[in-house]
Amino acid sequence: MRPTTLALVLFAAGCTAPDPGELFNAVSVTVYDDAEAAEDVFVQAVTQASDSAHLALPDAENTDLYDAVAGAWSSGLETELVLDADEAGDPGATALLDVGAPVQLVDDGLTYFEFVLNRDVFWTSEQTVMSHAFAVVDRQRIFTATTAGHLRSGPRIGLQLRGEELVEDLLTEHNQLFGGIDATSVTAFDAPAKSIADFRWRYGTGTTTDLELWLGPQERLTKRVVDAIYSARSAIWVMTDELANDGLARALQAKAETGFDVKVVVGPAFRTTSTRLADELLDNSPDVDKRQVTDVDQLPTLVLVDLPRDGEGYFPHARAMIITHPLVSSARLYRGQTVVTDQLIDGAMWVLSDRTPARTDLLDLVDLFDRTFDRGEAL
Repeated sequence: MRPTTLALVLFAAGCTAPDPGELFNAVSVTVYDDAEAAEDVFVQAVTQASDSAHLALPDAENTDLYDAVAGAWSSGLETELVLDADEAGDPGATALLDVGAPVQLVDDGLTYFEFVLNRDVFWTSEQTVMSHAFAVVDRQRIFTATTAGHLRSGPRIGLQLRGEELVEDLLTEHNQLFGGIDATSVTAFDAPAKSIADFRWRYGTGTTTDLELWLGPQERLTKRVVDAIYSARSAIWVMTDELANDGLARALQAKAETGFDVKVVVGPAFRTTSTRLADELLDNSPDVDKRQVTDVDQLPTLVLVDLPRDGEGYFPHARAMIITHPLVSSARLYRGQTVVTDQLIDGAMWVLSDRTPARTDLLDLVDLFDRTFDRGEAL
């Protein structure tokens, strides 16, 4: 699958043109059907680092990637790795921990006293997730994807980025996690302790495609998806491994019943985190075209908003929302019970948007959705 690359604009400055990478943020988006090819991008990025490698990974099964991290550290490069605590026993993590490499284990469960219920509530380590999948190399280049660190089957969406502000903001996120402030770090009022990286939520690329970066849990990723659904003018197409969010399901049905093109394709994880929340989509969205794919290990999360023309024949503002975790609950409790929630997941949402009819930089993502949806079985 060919990459979609956002071209940079050069401004001539009389004599020598400045480095385009210093003028705008550069973005390349690639859809991978092969896990090994997606993993190799990370392996090569770390192997070719010359100064530093700051990583956050959700899995530690791919020993090739972890060998590259160990090699970078042993060669004297500044190397830091953030890893989900549940992966500490995997081969890659074990090798790094045994040699004393700088690894921070995060999202190892949460317990606090819930005054409304007058009792302690807790989430296990499996319910609190580190979903980030990125490498910041030499403080200049960012390599990120919807997942990394394993070879499980299923498509992945990868991004390669450059830009001083992007690097600064993602390193701020990394520093919080490596310093011990993760999604399960809460204040005395049980609010997230993580801070927003910066107020720069739009990163100019010098093209018709805009770039946004939102970080969870502090910037409420699922809520932003719900807001985008309600604001849609032509269509909402959703792909995710799990959709267990009652408010999001109701938003999809509200748009579908008024004639919007609403399609959802879920993966094999559907109904594994909360059957009651997932059944809101299954049982109470009759106008949503729903399908499930089970021939891969997992699906990435991709929300496409307003790609077709609207009812008046105009092309609205099209958005592609790429998220590192499934679409789970935006609340911590559902009917008094703890559920998997995006408030206790560290992750990112990259948004590509285009206000022009061409939508060139989003077409590979549309193709990925169409191919996946077409082979799904109706729910």
